[in-house]
Amino acid sequence: MTDEDFTLSRRKALAALGTIGVASAGAGLGTSAYFSDQETFENNRLVAGTLDMHVGWEEHYSDWSDDEDDGLEGDVTMGNDQPVGLPTQDSSLISVNSTADARQFLNNTETDQFPNGTDTFDDAGTMNGCTVLPDSADQSPVIVDLDDVKPGDFGEVTFAFSLCDNPGYVWMNGGLRSASENGTNEAEADDPDEEPGTVELLDEVQTALWYDDGDNLQSGSGGAGGTADVVIVMDTSGSMGGSKLDNAKAGAKTLVDTVGDDVNVGLVQFSSGAGAVSDLTTSKSQTKSDIDSLSAGGTTNVGAGIDAGQNLLTDDTRGARSGVNKVLVVLGNGQSSTGRSEATAAKDAGTTIYTIAYGTGADENLMEDISSPPKIDDGSITDDDQFAFISGETDISGVFSGIGGRITSGEEVFFQGSLREALTALEDPDGQGVPLEGNVPAGQAGGTGRDCFDGQGAVHYVGFAWWLPVDHGNEVQSDSATFDLGFYTEQCRHNDGGGMNSEQVDGGA
Repeated sequence: MTDEDFTLSRRKALAALGTIGVASAGAGLGTSAYFSDQETFENNRLVAGTLDMHVGWEEHYSDWSDDEDDGLEGDVTMGNDQPVGLPTQDSSLISVNSTADARQFLNNTETDQFPNGTDTFDDAGTMNGCTVLPDSADQSPVIVDLDDVKPGDFGEVTFAFSLCDNPGYVWMNGGLRSASENGTNEAEADDPDEEPGTVELLDEVQTALWYDDGDNLQSGSGGAGGTADVVIVMDTSGSMGGSKLDNAKAGAKTLVDTVGDDVNVGLVQFSSGAGAVSDLTTSKSQTKSDIDSLSAGGTTNVGAGIDAGQNLLTDDTRGARSGVNKVLVVLGNGQSSTGRSEATAAKDAGTTIYTIAYGTGADENLMEDISSPPKIDDGSITDDDQFAFISGETDISGVFSGIGGRITSGEEVFFQGSLREALTALEDPDGQGVPLEGNVPAGQAGGTGRDCFDGQGAVHYVGFAWWLPVDHGNEVQSDSATFDLGFYTEQCRHNDGGGMNSEQVDGGA
């Protein structure tokens, strides 16, 4: 179901692969042959880049079976009479009394995920998607395969995708394969909403598409939500010397480039102690210059770094703003006896903490414990992995980019309507589908138009939900519909995001 485009440019590339220059000079007769000089430029190489999309998914289905409310603290009710709505917050079919209950409900209704195994779909957001997610969705079985849908049922699929090597524009696409009334029984024929020759299921099933943060729950806020003060808290202890610090610097600068114009970014370094290096500012060049100035030495005091970062987030003389989301992005490489109490205090003050356990020497348990949301002894919140990341040197830029994307983009619902309307939008006469907003400004990646998606393995999520409201019944009896969902990507560089695809998703995609 994945369309992958490998066209690298609208123009043919020409290059001179090598030149040889010869010069001679002499004085007197017959001496020029003794004086010569040759400058040779050998083994010139021109290697084409790649654009490769990796995709995975997780599916949920609720048919009101007895085990769907297992482990919930409250009740599941029909309608929107409780704080958290499902399958979407604004157009809820059912509701529960807390986010923790919503996550437990989704766990109870999970039907399948791809990939499975040691590196599961749930791990994808904390790792390099080019490593975890499969290269082709054709390896997976059918996602939605239901033959007895009733009013009040709903389902949700969260897609995860990554671009590998080059930034690209991405579209979500799809199309209707077939639809049938499969005859008309007596009850269906008697329903006043029944229209002969019309597959009402396509019109009565409602759908929503949104940018998700990986938890399969359309919560409306989407983590930090787009306007934020963000402090990068960087480990600069002695174990960070050499290429490890250089690569971490490159990753941190990727985050600075990824976040939007409404995000102020500051910088704190910590080793044996900690201190602010850069005030909160929208000047990307200044923050990146300060990142480049970092050097390694000393021991690892994570707690001091968190305290310094939190202090910067609350200091209005150094760029801190009131009424915006507060975020710490903490990278740690070594073991530390501090950090937990300092992180708890910061989170109690409303700060969201993303953590990166960087390299083989990192204290992964500590970094998970101090990430948001905080662990609760009774286990009612167990979603720490949404905020804790494990990274090596090679994928650190992708991890930073993914965190930047979460900070910048909320869980915006970008389409809502009937299944028929959704498939019409996804088919799109021009063949691309619904354009998705990326996490990298097009100009930064060599293109124009809407934002592109980075090509460094950051994992991005799109949620697709469907539900059949309870005020529809007999007119949809025995109706069936088969449809495709997929993604299409084109390189960002030299393109404007208008799309070049001339083929829609087909049965073999």
